[in-house]
Amino acid sequence: MEDQPRGNPDDGHHPWWVWLILAMSVTGVIFNYGPHLAHSTDDGFITYRYARNLAEGHGLVFNPSERHLGTTAPGLAVLLGLLATVSSTALIPLVSGALALAALSGALALLARRMRPDSWLLAFAVALGLSCNRWLVEVLGHEGFIVALLVLVALECVDVHRPTTSGVVWGLAVFIRPDSAVMGAVAGIETWRRNRRFPLALLVSVIVTTAVAALLLIWIAGSAIPFSLQVKQAEAAAPVLAVGAPYWQTFGAWCQRTLGLGGLTLLGLGLWGWGRAAVRHDIRALAYLSPALAMVVFYPLVGVPFAPWYLVIPLLAIVAGAASTVTGLIERGSVVSTIAALALVAASVAPTAVWSTRLGFRPPDPRAEPMVEAASRIDDSALLEGSIATVEVGFLGFATRRPVLDLMGLGSPGALDAVTSSGVADFFLERDPAFLVANPTFSYILDPLITDPRFRSRYEPVFSVPPTDRYPKAVSVWQRVDDTSGPTP
Repeated sequence: MEDQPRGNPDDGHHPWWVWLILAMSVTGVIFNYGPHLAHSTDDGFITYRYARNLAEGHGLVFNPSERHLGTTAPGLAVLLGLLATVSSTALIPLVSGALALAALSGALALLARRMRPDSWLLAFAVALGLSCNRWLVEVLGHEGFIVALLVLVALECVDVHRPTTSGVVWGLAVFIRPDSAVMGAVAGIETWRRNRRFPLALLVSVIVTTAVAALLLIWIAGSAIPFSLQVKQAEAAAPVLAVGAPYWQTFGAWCQRTLGLGGLTLLGLGLWGWGRAAVRHDIRALAYLSPALAMVVFYPLVGVPFAPWYLVIPLLAIVAGAASTVTGLIERGSVVSTIAALALVAASVAPTAVWSTRLGFRPPDPRAEPMVEAASRIDDSALLEGSIATVEVGFLGFATRRPVLDLMGLGSPGALDAVTSSGVADFFLERDPAFLVANPTFSYILDPLITDPRFRSRYEPVFSVPPTDRYPKAVSVWQRVDDTSGPTP
């Protein structure tokens, strides 16, 4: 495929049909993302609970008076908490989704400008349309979108010889999510490559920025380093937790579920687009691919289970490469190439449009509804004061203001050691929560507790959330049988 000669990206002249394509893409974004701005995965809602507690004056904590930093995105929690103080804590999920969508748009605009500087608006319009895929919709609200934008801005600052600004932006990305340091390091390497000297200004500015952020986290959370990496590594290594499929097997299953045949089309177009950039020796564009490749390698190397939000940046890079390919077809100017371009775009986004239509306004994660219903019914009953224990605490934790005992350990200190040493029953009974919400997805953790005679003599099932067509497993709720409220987290 031959590409048109590159021109001035700032000439400001764009045919009417480019604006039409942009309008169609924006319509697709509203249709696919709009109903889910306030939705995310369970981990996203863990961050939202931290943000709510911060906004309400409890500090950056999961449970008030319990300083234990479990969110992987402390900077996002701080940002959302600050925004909630001037709006409403109930709007935290919606605000997070809107920020993620804005960051997605900004990141794609930067990528399009790199891939197609002579026709960046057309490339951006196509990229925005191609970004309407189920994978990104399901993880909307996660910090990965904001990190993607910040890392790309840091690279942009390197390109215009502003290493100090690049370092500050990189530091902010690390504050949002600490492991983004792996991606931000690309900015330093790129500076070194361009200038042939050590990027001292960039390094100093990133150290100062992250140091200030770390001191802030220590002040409001008691720690600058999230506990989440230890939990993820324990999930992969501990016998009681190592029940999931290997990283790449889970990755493949997720791709098959969320991308399908449309994803294969998108991947093929993306690889072609980046391949063309490599053939042209377009170093400025290829530098933007480096953070994506870093993320593909990093997470399997540190030995954590696959999670879809890890690969937001690689997926955005694929979308940008695909948009470059489609733009090249359109710019050929022939009817055949234009029809082919539109057909490829349709093949990529049609499966998501069908899924989105069927899903409507329900949360993409089918576990959200039963966990929220369980929390609501417990609060409505008000039979006992005290905490709720469960595994997978995000949906439930944001739906209630009760203390929540996290049996996986992200939100509750001591729980991870208990689970990995097969002492979950001892830990649970020592903490004596008022309720247990048993999500059958985590039966490998909860079965040893529920079958323990001490638990059976102390707790009884009070109700269950019945299975649905989306989540064919009942979520059961157990209540302490006496009318006293024991120790709470």
